[in-house]
Amino acid sequence: MNASLRRVGLALWCLMPTCLVAQTAYYEKPIVVLNPDHADIAPSNVVRTRTFNAAIYPVINSVKVKLALENPLRTSLRIRLLNERGMVLFTDQLSRNWKSSLRNFDMSGMKDGTYTLEISDGVNTQPLEFRVESREPVPVVVSERVIAVR
Repeated sequence: MNASLRRVGLALWCLMPTCLVAQTAYYEKPIVVLNPDHADIAPSNVVRTRTFNAAIYPVINSVKVKLALENPLRTSLRIRLLNERGMVLFTDQLSRNWKSSLRNFDMSGMKDGTYTLEISDGVNTQPLEFRVESREPVPVVVSERVIAVR
């Protein structure tokens, strides 16, 4: 070990030989659930057709969903976001000049329920379903720890 690293280690030991950390926090966060067993990728998350491939992924610790699209034949696609009652909440038309795309959907303003991302090339229409759920407040406790640097 060189001398400068020893000095830094000694300085840290002198400044903070012992620290106690304790924290309690409560949070209520909605989450995005793609399937009941909470697996990251499941067969219901991925769609393959002759003209396009689509998959949805939850963004961890947020209420966002990523939609990954591959368009090997470069056809135009339509994306629609529908609620449980089939009402269209969002629509977008993608031109044929792209081969792959990644879209983010922020669901933080949405109520709990089942939503559908519908992808269509004009001939094939494929739905990808997911749920937005609110969690009950959960106490998060970080136990007391003693940190000693020597």
